[in-house]
Amino acid sequence: MSGAYSALGSVFELLNDDCGYDSWSQYLLHKTALLLSSEGSKQSSHSALKAPFCGLDIGCGNGYFTRAFAQAGYSMTGMDISAEMLSKAADLSLTSGIRAEYIQGDITSFRPVSKQDFALAINDCLNYVPPEKLHAAFAHVHAALKKGAPFIFDITAPESLQAQDKQVYMDDRPDVTCIWYSEVRGKALASDVTVFTRNADGRYTRRDERQERYMHTDREIQDALAACGFSVMKEDLPPEVAGKRLNYICTKL
Repeated sequence: MSGAYSALGSVFELLNDDCGYDSWSQYLLHKTALLLSSEGSKQSSHSALKAPFCGLDIGCGNGYFTRAFAQAGYSMTGMDISAEMLSKAADLSLTSGIRAEYIQGDITSFRPVSKQDFALAINDCLNYVPPEKLHAAFAHVHAALKKGAPFIFDITAPESLQAQDKQVYMDDRPDVTCIWYSEVRGKALASDVTVFTRNADGRYTRRDERQERYMHTDREIQDALAACGFSVMKEDLPPEVAGKRLNYICTKL
Protein backbone atom coordinates (compact mmCIF):
# COMPACT_ATOMS: atom_id res chain seq x y z
CA MET A 1 0.00 0.00 0.00
CA SER A 2 1.55 3.28 -1.13
CA GLY A 3 1.11 6.85 0.09
CA ALA A 4 -1.52 9.34 -1.03
CA TYR A 5 -1.79 9.98 -4.77
CA SER A 6 0.87 7.52 -5.83
CA ALA A 7 -1.73 5.37 -7.58
CA LEU A 8 -4.15 8.19 -8.43
CA GLY A 9 -1.51 10.70 -9.47
CA SER A 10 -1.67 10.11 -13.21
CA VAL A 11 -5.48 9.95 -13.42
CA PHE A 12 -6.64 12.39 -10.74
CA GLU A 13 -7.83 15.15 -13.05
CA LEU A 14 -9.54 12.65 -15.34
CA LEU A 15 -11.48 11.07 -12.48
CA ASN A 16 -12.50 14.52 -11.16
CA ASP A 17 -13.82 15.83 -14.47
CA ASP A 18 -17.27 16.29 -12.90
CA CYS A 19 -16.17 18.60 -10.07
CA GLY A 20 -16.79 21.86 -11.93
CA TYR A 21 -13.21 22.76 -12.75
CA ASP A 22 -14.17 25.46 -15.25
CA SER A 23 -16.60 27.31 -12.97
CA TRP A 24 -14.24 26.91 -10.04
CA SER A 25 -11.27 28.35 -11.94
CA GLN A 26 -13.33 31.30 -13.19
CA TYR A 27 -14.42 32.05 -9.62
CA LEU A 28 -10.81 31.90 -8.41
CA LEU A 29 -9.53 34.09 -11.23
CA HIS A 30 -12.19 36.69 -10.58
CA LYS A 31 -11.73 36.67 -6.80
CA THR A 32 -7.93 36.78 -7.00
CA ALA A 33 -8.05 39.71 -9.42
CA LEU A 34 -10.30 41.67 -7.08
CA LEU A 35 -8.00 41.02 -4.15
CA LEU A 36 -4.85 41.95 -6.06
CA SER A 37 -6.28 45.01 -7.74
CA SER A 38 -5.47 48.37 -6.22
CA GLU A 39 -9.07 49.35 -6.90
CA GLY A 40 -10.39 46.42 -4.90
CA SER A 41 -14.09 45.86 -5.39
CA LYS A 42 -14.22 48.44 -8.22
CA GLN A 43 -12.52 45.91 -10.49
CA SER A 44 -14.87 43.51 -12.19
CA SER A 45 -12.59 41.25 -14.23
CA HIS A 46 -9.16 39.62 -14.03
CA SER A 47 -8.54 40.94 -17.56
CA ALA A 48 -8.06 44.42 -16.11
CA LEU A 49 -4.88 43.36 -14.31
CA LYS A 50 -1.65 44.27 -16.06
CA ALA A 51 1.12 43.47 -13.54
CA PRO A 52 2.91 40.10 -13.91
CA PHE A 53 1.70 38.70 -10.59
CA CYS A 54 3.31 35.51 -9.27
CA GLY A 55 1.17 32.82 -7.68
CA LEU A 56 1.73 29.56 -5.80
CA ASP A 57 -0.80 26.75 -6.31
CA ILE A 58 -0.32 24.52 -3.25
CA GLY A 59 -1.47 20.93 -3.62
CA CYS A 60 -1.79 21.58 -7.34
CA GLY A 61 -2.50 17.95 -8.27
CA ASN A 62 -2.49 17.55 -12.04
CA GLY A 63 -2.30 21.32 -12.39
CA TYR A 64 -5.73 22.39 -13.65
CA PHE A 65 -5.81 25.64 -11.64
CA THR A 66 -2.10 26.27 -12.24
CA ARG A 67 -2.74 26.08 -15.97
CA ALA A 68 -5.88 28.24 -15.76
CA PHE A 69 -4.01 31.03 -13.98
CA ALA A 70 -0.97 30.74 -16.26
CA GLN A 71 -3.23 30.97 -19.29
CA ALA A 72 -4.75 34.13 -17.81
CA GLY A 73 -1.30 35.74 -17.67
CA TYR A 74 -0.07 34.97 -14.16
CA SER A 75 3.40 33.56 -13.48
CA MET A 76 2.51 30.30 -11.77
CA THR A 77 4.27 27.68 -9.67
CA GLY A 78 2.39 24.48 -8.88
CA MET A 79 3.49 22.56 -5.79
CA ASP A 80 2.47 19.09 -4.69
CA ILE A 81 3.79 16.40 -2.38
CA SER A 82 3.14 13.68 -4.97
CA ALA A 83 5.75 13.11 -7.69
CA GLU A 84 3.14 11.24 -9.73
CA MET A 85 0.78 14.21 -9.59
CA LEU A 86 3.53 16.59 -10.69
CA SER A 87 4.66 14.39 -13.56
CA LYS A 88 1.15 14.38 -15.00
CA ALA A 89 0.81 18.13 -14.36
CA ALA A 90 3.98 18.84 -16.33
CA ASP A 91 2.78 16.62 -19.19
CA LEU A 92 -0.60 18.38 -19.34
CA SER A 93 1.02 21.81 -19.34
CA LEU A 94 3.39 20.76 -22.12
CA THR A 95 0.64 19.33 -24.32
CA SER A 96 -1.52 22.42 -23.67
CA GLY A 97 1.31 24.77 -24.58
CA ILE A 98 1.03 26.47 -21.19
CA ARG A 99 4.14 27.56 -19.33
CA ALA A 100 4.23 26.86 -15.59
CA GLU A 101 6.77 25.65 -13.06
CA TYR A 102 6.15 22.57 -10.91
CA ILE A 103 7.97 21.74 -7.69
CA GLN A 104 7.65 18.95 -5.15
CA GLY A 105 6.97 20.18 -1.63
CA ASP A 106 5.00 19.78 1.58
CA ILE A 107 2.83 22.67 2.78
CA THR A 108 3.95 22.04 6.37
CA SER A 109 7.67 22.44 5.68
CA PHE A 110 8.43 24.08 2.32
CA ARG A 111 10.81 27.03 1.96
CA PRO A 112 9.95 29.30 -0.99
CA VAL A 113 12.74 30.84 -3.03
CA SER A 114 10.89 34.12 -3.47
CA LYS A 115 7.82 35.86 -2.04
CA GLN A 116 4.55 35.28 -3.87
CA ASP A 117 1.78 37.75 -4.74
CA PHE A 118 -0.91 35.19 -3.86
CA ALA A 119 -1.40 31.54 -2.96
CA LEU A 120 -4.10 28.95 -3.57
CA ALA A 121 -4.75 25.58 -1.92
CA ILE A 122 -7.81 24.20 -3.69
CA ASN A 123 -9.87 21.02 -3.46
CA ASP A 124 -9.12 19.52 -0.04
CA CYS A 125 -5.38 20.23 0.19
CA LEU A 126 -5.69 21.30 3.85
CA ASN A 127 -7.73 18.20 4.69
CA TYR A 128 -4.54 16.19 4.21
CA VAL A 129 -2.73 18.17 6.92
CA PRO A 130 -2.91 16.54 10.40
CA PRO A 131 -4.35 18.77 13.14
CA GLU A 132 -1.01 19.04 14.92
CA LYS A 133 0.59 20.43 11.73
CA LEU A 134 -2.14 22.91 10.80
CA HIS A 135 -0.36 25.86 12.42
CA ALA A 136 2.91 24.95 10.66
CA ALA A 137 1.12 24.78 7.31
CA PHE A 138 -0.38 28.26 7.65
CA ALA A 139 2.89 29.66 9.03
CA HIS A 140 4.78 28.43 5.95
CA VAL A 141 2.17 29.87 3.59
CA HIS A 142 2.38 33.17 5.48
CA ALA A 143 6.17 33.18 5.08
CA ALA A 144 5.83 32.55 1.34
CA LEU A 145 3.63 35.61 0.73
CA LYS A 146 4.24 39.32 0.37
CA LYS A 147 2.53 41.61 2.87
CA GLY A 148 -1.12 42.08 1.96
CA ALA A 149 -1.10 39.04 -0.34
CA PRO A 150 -4.26 36.92 -0.57
CA PHE A 151 -4.49 33.22 0.25
CA ILE A 152 -7.57 31.31 -0.93
CA PHE A 153 -8.32 27.73 0.08
CA ASP A 154 -11.15 25.35 0.89
CA ILE A 155 -11.72 22.28 3.03
CA THR A 156 -14.33 19.55 3.03
CA ALA A 157 -16.44 20.09 6.13
CA PRO A 158 -16.16 17.50 8.94
CA GLU A 159 -19.78 16.36 8.57
CA SER A 160 -19.21 15.66 4.88
CA LEU A 161 -16.19 13.47 5.64
CA GLN A 162 -18.15 11.73 8.42
CA ALA A 163 -20.89 10.89 5.91
CA GLN A 164 -18.38 8.84 3.88
CA ASP A 165 -17.78 6.39 6.74
CA LYS A 166 -17.86 2.77 5.51
CA GLN A 167 -18.82 3.87 2.00
CA VAL A 168 -17.56 2.27 -1.23
CA TYR A 169 -17.11 4.43 -4.33
CA MET A 170 -16.33 3.10 -7.81
CA ASP A 171 -15.57 4.91 -11.05
CA ASP A 172 -15.38 2.51 -14.00
CA ARG A 173 -14.17 3.87 -17.36
CA PRO A 174 -12.81 2.22 -20.52
CA ASP A 175 -9.15 2.75 -19.58
CA VAL A 176 -9.23 3.20 -15.81
CA THR A 177 -11.22 1.84 -12.87
CA CYS A 178 -10.99 3.28 -9.36
CA ILE A 179 -12.38 1.61 -6.22
CA TRP A 180 -12.37 3.64 -3.02
CA TYR A 181 -13.34 2.43 0.50
CA SER A 182 -13.38 4.89 3.41
CA GLU A 183 -13.69 4.54 7.16
CA VAL A 184 -13.65 7.12 9.95
CA ARG A 185 -10.81 6.65 12.41
CA GLY A 186 -10.82 9.27 15.13
CA LYS A 187 -10.56 12.70 13.48
CA ALA A 188 -9.51 11.25 10.14
CA LEU A 189 -11.24 9.61 7.20
CA ALA A 190 -8.94 6.78 6.09
CA SER A 191 -9.38 5.60 2.51
CA ASP A 192 -7.99 2.54 0.76
CA VAL A 193 -7.84 3.15 -2.98
CA THR A 194 -7.27 0.66 -5.80
CA VAL A 195 -6.69 1.87 -9.35
CA PHE A 196 -6.61 -0.31 -12.48
CA THR A 197 -5.17 1.37 -15.58
CA ARG A 198 -5.27 -0.14 -19.05
CA ASN A 199 -1.91 -0.63 -20.80
CA ALA A 200 -1.24 -0.41 -24.53
CA ASP A 201 -1.35 -4.21 -24.80
CA GLY A 202 -4.86 -4.32 -23.30
CA ARG A 203 -3.78 -5.65 -19.93
CA TYR A 204 -4.31 -3.71 -16.72
CA THR A 205 -1.90 -2.54 -14.04
CA ARG A 206 -3.16 -2.47 -10.46
CA ARG A 207 -1.91 0.08 -7.92
CA ASP A 208 -3.02 0.59 -4.33
CA GLU A 209 -2.67 3.53 -1.99
CA ARG A 210 -3.91 4.75 1.38
CA GLN A 211 -5.07 8.27 2.17
CA GLU A 212 -6.07 10.12 5.33
CA ARG A 213 -8.12 13.30 5.29
CA TYR A 214 -8.54 15.13 8.58
CA MET A 215 -11.65 16.77 9.98
CA HIS A 216 -10.80 20.38 10.78
CA THR A 217 -13.53 22.49 12.33
CA ASP A 218 -14.13 26.05 11.22
CA ARG A 219 -13.00 27.29 14.65
CA GLU A 220 -9.73 25.35 14.41
CA ILE A 221 -9.05 26.75 10.96
CA GLN A 222 -9.82 30.34 11.89
CA ASP A 223 -7.81 30.20 15.12
CA ALA A 224 -4.75 28.79 13.34
CA LEU A 225 -4.98 31.40 10.57
CA ALA A 226 -5.28 34.27 13.03
CA ALA A 227 -2.36 32.95 15.10
CA CYS A 228 -0.21 32.90 11.94
CA GLY A 229 -0.98 36.48 10.95
CA PHE A 230 -3.86 36.23 8.48
CA SER A 231 -7.07 38.21 8.40
CA VAL A 232 -9.86 35.81 7.52
CA MET A 233 -13.21 35.88 5.84
CA LYS A 234 -15.43 33.09 4.54
CA GLU A 235 -17.40 33.10 1.34
CA ASP A 236 -19.61 30.51 -0.30
CA LEU A 237 -18.35 28.92 -3.49
CA PRO A 238 -20.57 28.91 -6.60
CA PRO A 239 -23.38 26.34 -6.15
CA GLU A 240 -22.10 24.07 -8.92
CA VAL A 241 -18.79 23.47 -7.11
CA ALA A 242 -19.60 24.15 -3.47
CA GLY A 243 -20.78 20.76 -2.20
CA LYS A 244 -20.21 20.63 1.55
CA ARG A 245 -17.10 22.79 1.52
CA LEU A 246 -15.87 25.67 3.63
CA ASN A 247 -14.15 28.34 1.55
CA TYR A 248 -11.66 30.77 3.10
CA ILE A 249 -10.31 34.04 1.75
CA CYS A 250 -7.36 35.36 3.73
CA THR A 251 -4.93 38.26 3.59
CA LYS A 252 -1.42 38.34 5.04
CA LEU A 253 -1.25 41.11 7.63
